[in-house]
Amino acid sequence: SRHTELPSIHSRRTARICADSVGLLGVLVLVGWSFDLATLKSVWPGLVAMKANSAVGFVLAGLSVRLWVADPARRWAPTASQVLASAVALLGLVTLVQELTGIRFGIDELLFSDPAGWIGATPPGRMAPTTAVAFGAVGLALLLLQRSRTFRLGEGLAVAAGLIGLMGVIGYAYQARELYGLATYYIPMALHTAVGFVILSPGVLLTRPDRG
Repeated sequence: SRHTELPSIHSRRTARICADSVGLLGVLVLVGWSFDLATLKSVWPGLVAMKANSAVGFVLAGLSVRLWVADPARRWAPTASQVLASAVALLGLVTLVQELTGIRFGIDELLFSDPAGWIGATPPGRMAPTTAVAFGAVGLALLLLQRSRTFRLGEGLAVAAGLIGLMGVIGYAYQARELYGLATYYIPMALHTAVGFVILSPGVLLTRPDRG
């Protein structure tokens, strides 16, 4: 009936808004890196810049969510969504492997090089470990939420990514670096990266408004 369809319609509409928001965020940051616009890279002078790889991750994740809630007539969309979700998960997991093993796969500065002395530029171009964890969680969540046997795990991963972002936002609000960066690492999460995960997390959850 129409009444049972309305929650699904509104949920998918909200998911699209979340997806478009983080996708636009990623595009703006990439424009900032392309034209060396500090405001787009770091929001405010002196704050940490969002890495180019993080911006790419948001664009891919936004597209993945957008495609999953696309018009059902587009039969290719779910498959494309899963491919993009796999890329997001791989981006986060490969970055974590680099961080834990010291091996460099050459992805950190694949698009842009960090300027000398740039805040958060050690290792150059690498996203924060917390950011990598969140992207890994988002990518895996998008893959797992669409399967009945792994739905609950996917739901938990999506919430975890949102909580990581929320902790970052609170950390910036109260100037508590421990909440947006790990004490053993120099690389902290950028403010708009944290905001991006806060927006993206509910968008991921709402790709399946019929469960959870």
